[in-house]
Amino acid sequence: MPLIECFDVGGTSIRGAIIENEKILAKKIIPSTQAGFPSLVLLIKNLSTEIRGAAKKTSVECTVIGLPGPIQGNILLNSGPLGILSSISLESLIRAFPNPVKIENDLKLAVKAEFFLGYGKGLDSFYLLAISTGMGAGLVWNKTLVEGTMGEFGHMILDTYSGAPACVLDHKGCWFSFSSGKGIQMQTEKVFNHLISPEEVFALAKKGDDKARSIVAKSRAVNARGIGTMLNVFAVDKIIIMGSIGVSQFSEIIPSADEIKPFTLHPVPPIVATQLGDNGGLWGAYYSSISASKKE
Repeated sequence: MPLIECFDVGGTSIRGAIIENEKILAKKIIPSTQAGFPSLVLLIKNLSTEIRGAAKKTSVECTVIGLPGPIQGNILLNSGPLGILSSISLESLIRAFPNPVKIENDLKLAVKAEFFLGYGKGLDSFYLLAISTGMGAGLVWNKTLVEGTMGEFGHMILDTYSGAPACVLDHKGCWFSFSSGKGIQMQTEKVFNHLISPEEVFALAKKGDDKARSIVAKSRAVNARGIGTMLNVFAVDKIIIMGSIGVSQFSEIIPSADEIKPFTLHPVPPIVATQLGDNGGLWGAYYSSISASKKE
Protein backbone atom coordinates (compact mmCIF):
# COMPACT_ATOMS: atom_id res chain seq x y z
CA MET A 1 0.00 0.00 0.00
CA PRO A 2 1.25 3.57 -0.69
CA LEU A 3 3.27 5.06 2.16
CA ILE A 4 3.38 8.84 1.83
CA GLU A 5 5.13 11.47 3.95
CA CYS A 6 3.04 14.64 4.00
CA PHE A 7 3.84 18.20 5.08
CA ASP A 8 1.57 21.24 5.31
CA VAL A 9 3.75 24.32 5.81
CA GLY A 10 2.21 27.58 6.98
CA GLY A 11 3.34 30.86 8.43
CA THR A 12 2.35 29.85 11.96
CA SER A 13 2.86 26.10 12.05
CA ILE A 14 4.20 23.12 10.12
CA ARG A 15 2.21 19.90 10.11
CA GLY A 16 3.78 16.59 9.21
CA ALA A 17 2.29 13.11 8.92
CA ILE A 18 3.01 9.62 7.66
CA ILE A 19 -0.06 8.25 5.87
CA GLU A 20 -0.49 4.71 4.61
CA ASN A 21 -3.60 3.25 2.97
CA GLU A 22 -5.68 6.30 4.03
CA LYS A 23 -4.61 5.95 7.67
CA ILE A 24 -2.50 8.48 9.58
CA LEU A 25 0.27 6.48 11.28
CA ALA A 26 2.00 9.45 12.90
CA LYS A 27 1.40 13.21 13.01
CA LYS A 28 3.11 16.17 14.64
CA ILE A 29 2.71 19.95 14.56
CA ILE A 30 5.60 22.33 15.22
CA PRO A 31 5.97 26.15 15.05
CA SER A 32 6.95 27.55 11.67
CA THR A 33 9.72 30.09 11.01
CA GLN A 34 10.37 33.28 9.09
CA ALA A 35 14.12 33.11 9.74
CA GLY A 36 14.93 32.24 6.15
CA PHE A 37 14.57 29.29 3.79
CA PRO A 38 17.57 27.29 5.11
CA SER A 39 16.01 27.36 8.59
CA LEU A 40 12.70 26.19 7.13
CA VAL A 41 14.38 23.30 5.32
CA LEU A 42 16.06 22.23 8.56
CA LEU A 43 12.75 22.33 10.47
CA ILE A 44 11.02 20.18 7.86
CA LYS A 45 13.89 17.69 7.75
CA ASN A 46 13.95 17.36 11.55
CA LEU A 47 10.18 16.94 11.60
CA SER A 48 10.56 14.20 8.99
CA THR A 49 12.96 12.33 11.26
CA GLU A 50 10.48 12.57 14.15
CA ILE A 51 7.37 11.39 12.31
CA ARG A 52 9.21 8.57 10.54
CA GLY A 53 10.46 7.43 13.93
CA ALA A 54 7.00 7.64 15.46
CA ALA A 55 5.54 5.65 12.57
CA LYS A 56 8.46 3.19 12.69
CA LYS A 57 9.12 3.72 8.99
CA THR A 58 12.66 4.29 7.75
CA SER A 59 11.62 5.01 4.16
CA VAL A 60 8.59 6.24 2.23
CA GLU A 61 7.49 6.10 -1.39
CA CYS A 62 7.19 9.86 -1.73
CA THR A 63 7.35 13.09 0.25
CA VAL A 64 4.74 15.73 -0.61
CA ILE A 65 5.16 19.26 0.73
CA GLY A 66 2.62 22.07 0.57
CA LEU A 67 4.06 25.60 0.71
CA PRO A 68 2.16 28.91 0.85
CA GLY A 69 2.67 31.00 -2.27
CA PRO A 70 2.79 30.55 -6.05
CA ILE A 71 5.13 27.85 -7.36
CA GLN A 72 6.48 27.47 -10.88
CA GLY A 73 8.53 24.33 -11.43
CA ASN A 74 11.03 24.19 -8.56
CA ILE A 75 10.77 27.93 -7.85
CA LEU A 76 8.73 29.49 -5.04
CA LEU A 77 7.90 32.93 -6.47
CA ASN A 78 7.19 34.47 -3.06
CA SER A 79 5.50 33.65 0.23
CA GLY A 80 4.15 36.38 2.47
CA PRO A 81 3.33 33.98 5.35
CA LEU A 82 6.94 32.71 5.34
CA GLY A 83 8.48 36.15 4.94
CA ILE A 84 9.90 35.25 1.51
CA LEU A 85 9.46 38.33 -0.68
CA SER A 86 11.29 37.23 -3.84
CA SER A 87 11.70 34.02 -5.82
CA ILE A 88 13.77 31.21 -4.34
CA SER A 89 14.86 27.80 -5.57
CA LEU A 90 13.36 24.76 -3.86
CA GLU A 91 16.25 22.48 -4.81
CA SER A 92 17.74 22.44 -1.30
CA LEU A 93 14.43 21.21 0.10
CA ILE A 94 14.15 18.53 -2.57
CA ARG A 95 17.71 17.34 -1.91
CA ALA A 96 17.02 17.07 1.83
CA PHE A 97 15.17 13.77 1.21
CA PRO A 98 16.51 10.49 -0.22
CA ASN A 99 13.18 9.66 -1.89
CA PRO A 100 11.10 11.40 -4.59
CA VAL A 101 9.77 14.79 -3.47
CA LYS A 102 6.77 16.69 -4.79
CA ILE A 103 6.21 20.34 -3.80
CA GLU A 104 2.92 22.12 -4.47
CA ASN A 105 1.03 25.19 -3.39
CA ASP A 106 -0.53 24.37 -0.02
CA LEU A 107 -3.97 25.54 -1.00
CA LYS A 108 -4.02 23.44 -4.17
CA LEU A 109 -3.33 20.41 -1.97
CA ALA A 110 -6.12 21.34 0.43
CA VAL A 111 -8.52 21.62 -2.51
CA LYS A 112 -7.73 18.01 -3.41
CA ALA A 113 -8.59 16.96 0.13
CA GLU A 114 -11.97 18.70 -0.11
CA PHE A 115 -12.54 17.10 -3.52
CA PHE A 116 -11.87 13.56 -2.27
CA LEU A 117 -13.00 13.74 1.37
CA GLY A 118 -14.73 17.01 2.21
CA TYR A 119 -17.71 19.14 1.28
CA GLY A 120 -16.47 19.38 -2.29
CA LYS A 121 -16.92 15.66 -2.92
CA GLY A 122 -19.34 15.11 -5.80
CA LEU A 123 -19.68 18.80 -6.69
CA ASP A 124 -19.11 20.12 -10.20
CA SER A 125 -17.49 23.28 -8.87
CA PHE A 126 -16.39 24.93 -5.65
CA TYR A 127 -13.97 27.45 -4.21
CA LEU A 128 -11.81 26.72 -1.19
CA LEU A 129 -11.06 30.03 0.50
CA ALA A 130 -8.30 29.95 3.10
CA ILE A 131 -8.08 32.69 5.72
CA SER A 132 -5.17 32.07 8.05
CA THR A 133 -1.76 33.73 8.50
CA GLY A 134 -2.05 34.36 4.76
CA MET A 135 -4.98 33.86 2.44
CA GLY A 136 -5.83 32.62 -1.02
CA ALA A 137 -8.24 30.40 -2.91
CA GLY A 138 -8.30 27.19 -4.89
CA LEU A 139 -10.88 26.23 -7.48
CA VAL A 140 -12.51 23.09 -8.84
CA TRP A 141 -14.42 23.68 -12.09
CA ASN A 142 -16.19 20.94 -14.06
CA LYS A 143 -14.90 18.48 -11.43
CA THR A 144 -11.32 19.41 -12.31
CA LEU A 145 -8.80 21.23 -10.13
CA VAL A 146 -7.66 24.40 -11.87
CA GLU A 147 -3.87 24.14 -11.81
CA GLY A 148 -1.10 26.70 -12.18
CA THR A 149 -0.30 29.84 -10.23
CA MET A 150 -3.85 31.21 -10.31
CA GLY A 151 -5.88 31.63 -7.14
CA GLU A 152 -3.92 34.44 -5.49
CA PHE A 153 -7.18 36.22 -4.73
CA GLY A 154 -5.67 37.44 -1.47
CA HIS A 155 -3.71 40.04 -3.43
CA MET A 156 -6.69 41.52 -5.28
CA ILE A 157 -6.86 45.25 -4.59
CA LEU A 158 -10.25 45.77 -2.97
CA ASP A 159 -9.87 49.21 -1.38
CA THR A 160 -8.01 52.12 -2.97
CA TYR A 161 -8.39 54.91 -0.42
CA SER A 162 -5.13 56.69 0.39
CA GLY A 163 -4.78 55.24 3.88
CA ALA A 164 -5.42 51.62 2.89
CA PRO A 165 -3.09 49.19 4.72
CA ALA A 166 -0.34 47.39 2.85
CA CYS A 167 0.44 43.69 2.96
CA VAL A 168 3.89 42.14 3.40
CA LEU A 169 4.43 42.51 -0.35
CA ASP A 170 3.50 46.22 -0.11
CA HIS A 171 0.24 45.80 -2.04
CA LYS A 172 -1.90 48.56 -0.57
CA GLY A 173 -5.55 47.79 -0.07
CA CYS A 174 -5.34 44.12 -1.03
CA TRP A 175 -7.60 41.51 0.52
CA PHE A 176 -4.68 39.99 2.46
CA SER A 177 -3.98 43.32 4.20
CA PHE A 178 -7.50 43.49 5.66
CA SER A 179 -8.42 39.89 6.43
CA SER A 180 -5.43 37.58 6.80
CA GLY A 181 -3.93 36.98 10.22
CA LYS A 182 -0.75 38.76 9.21
CA GLY A 183 -2.72 41.64 7.72
CA ILE A 184 -4.85 42.05 10.84
CA GLN A 185 -1.74 42.04 13.01
CA MET A 186 -0.06 44.67 10.81
CA GLN A 187 -3.13 46.91 11.14
CA THR A 188 -2.90 46.87 14.93
CA GLU A 189 0.37 48.79 14.91
CA LYS A 190 -1.48 51.78 13.48
CA VAL A 191 -4.73 51.32 15.37
CA PHE A 192 -3.31 50.40 18.80
CA ASN A 193 0.18 51.89 18.37
CA HIS A 194 1.70 48.45 18.99
CA LEU A 195 1.41 44.97 17.51
CA ILE A 196 -1.08 42.52 18.96
CA SER A 197 -2.05 39.10 17.66
CA PRO A 198 -5.17 38.42 15.58
CA GLU A 199 -6.46 36.25 18.41
CA GLU A 200 -6.23 39.22 20.77
CA VAL A 201 -8.03 41.44 18.26
CA PHE A 202 -11.00 39.06 18.06
CA ALA A 203 -11.06 38.62 21.84
CA LEU A 204 -11.06 42.38 22.38
CA ALA A 205 -13.78 42.84 19.76
CA LYS A 206 -16.02 40.35 21.56
CA LYS A 207 -15.47 42.35 24.76
CA GLY A 208 -16.67 45.49 23.01
CA ASP A 209 -13.39 47.26 22.30
CA ASP A 210 -14.20 49.83 19.60
CA LYS A 211 -10.79 49.71 17.91
CA ALA A 212 -10.82 45.94 17.63
CA ARG A 213 -14.43 45.92 16.48
CA SER A 214 -13.57 48.34 13.68
CA ILE A 215 -10.83 46.01 12.42
CA VAL A 216 -13.16 42.99 12.49
CA ALA A 217 -16.01 44.92 10.84
CA LYS A 218 -13.72 46.11 8.05
CA SER A 219 -12.47 42.56 7.52
CA ARG A 220 -16.03 41.27 7.19
CA ALA A 221 -16.96 44.06 4.76
CA VAL A 222 -13.88 43.43 2.60
CA ASN A 223 -14.63 39.70 2.68
CA ALA A 224 -18.06 40.41 1.21
CA ARG A 225 -16.46 42.37 -1.61
CA GLY A 226 -13.79 39.73 -2.18
CA ILE A 227 -16.20 36.79 -2.24
CA GLY A 228 -18.51 38.69 -4.57
CA THR A 229 -15.61 39.32 -6.94
CA MET A 230 -14.66 35.64 -6.85
CA LEU A 231 -18.22 34.70 -7.83
CA ASN A 232 -18.09 37.15 -10.74
CA VAL A 233 -15.11 35.17 -12.05
CA PHE A 234 -16.56 31.68 -11.45
CA ALA A 235 -20.14 31.11 -10.25
CA VAL A 236 -19.48 27.97 -8.22
CA ASP A 237 -21.82 25.56 -6.42
CA LYS A 238 -20.28 26.09 -2.99
CA ILE A 239 -17.61 28.04 -1.14
CA ILE A 240 -15.68 26.17 1.55
CA ILE A 241 -13.80 28.14 4.19
CA MET A 242 -10.60 26.86 5.79
CA GLY A 243 -7.73 28.29 7.83
CA SER A 244 -7.29 29.06 11.50
CA ILE A 245 -9.06 32.43 11.30
CA GLY A 246 -11.64 31.48 8.70
CA VAL A 247 -12.87 28.52 10.74
CA SER A 248 -12.50 29.82 14.31
CA GLN A 249 -13.99 33.23 13.47
CA PHE A 250 -16.44 32.04 10.83
CA SER A 251 -19.50 33.77 12.31
CA GLU A 252 -17.57 37.02 12.86
CA ILE A 253 -15.87 37.54 9.49
CA ILE A 254 -17.75 35.48 6.90
CA PRO A 255 -20.51 37.69 5.47
CA SER A 256 -24.07 36.62 4.79
CA ALA A 257 -25.50 36.20 1.31
CA ASP A 258 -27.25 39.58 1.66
CA GLU A 259 -23.91 41.25 2.42
CA ILE A 260 -22.29 39.65 -0.63
CA LYS A 261 -25.12 40.25 -3.13
CA PRO A 262 -24.22 43.92 -3.89
CA PHE A 263 -20.84 42.79 -5.23
CA THR A 264 -21.81 39.94 -7.57
CA LEU A 265 -24.02 39.30 -10.57
CA HIS A 266 -24.55 35.67 -9.62
CA PRO A 267 -26.50 33.88 -6.88
CA VAL A 268 -24.52 33.43 -3.67
CA PRO A 269 -23.97 29.70 -3.06
CA PRO A 270 -23.81 28.00 0.35
CA ILE A 271 -20.72 29.01 2.32
CA VAL A 272 -19.52 26.44 4.86
CA ALA A 273 -16.52 25.84 7.11
CA THR A 274 -14.41 22.82 6.20
CA GLN A 275 -15.12 19.58 8.06
CA LEU A 276 -11.50 18.39 7.67
CA GLY A 277 -10.07 20.55 10.47
CA ASP A 278 -6.31 21.10 10.37
CA ASN A 279 -5.72 17.86 8.46
CA GLY A 280 -6.91 19.20 5.12
CA GLY A 281 -3.44 20.03 3.81
CA LEU A 282 -2.05 16.67 4.92
CA TRP A 283 -4.83 14.70 3.26
CA GLY A 284 -4.42 16.82 0.17
CA ALA A 285 -0.73 15.93 0.03
CA TYR A 286 -1.61 12.25 0.34
CA TYR A 287 -4.25 12.29 -2.40
CA SER A 288 -2.00 14.39 -4.64
CA SER A 289 0.57 11.61 -4.57
CA ILE A 290 -2.03 8.87 -5.01
CA SER A 291 -3.73 10.58 -7.96
CA ALA A 292 -0.36 11.26 -9.61
CA SER A 293 0.69 7.62 -9.30
CA LYS A 294 -2.58 6.46 -10.87
CA LYS A 295 -1.89 8.62 -13.92
CA GLU A 296 1.57 7.10 -14.42
